[in-house]
Amino acid sequence: MGAVTGAVPSPGGGTVYLPPAGPGGFAMFFRLMAGPRLERQAAHLDLTVPWGSRQAEVDRLLGLGATYKWDVLDEVPHVQWTTLADPEGNLFCVAEHPPAS
Repeated sequence: MGAVTGAVPSPGGGTVYLPPAGPGGFAMFFRLMAGPRLERQAAHLDLTVPWGSRQAEVDRLLGLGATYKWDVLDEVPHVQWTTLADPEGNLFCVAEHPPAS
């Protein structure tokens, strides 16, 4: 996730802390799994990017090892997103909201 968000992860004691990447950012805390991955993932991330930058961000994440799943571009007027999977198969989305008119 550090390469995705631009933050430097801090691992220790079976956990990883991902600090905010910059002012106004948010931190995340991950716990390493001791057993097999659940059939249904427990969390789903929606990463929001500025309007017009979704495809460039998707391309960057594909280069980091994500797998493309699908786009939702015309179903909801206030958001467009692309669903990807991380190398372990967990789904996450890259979303962009159009500027307010």
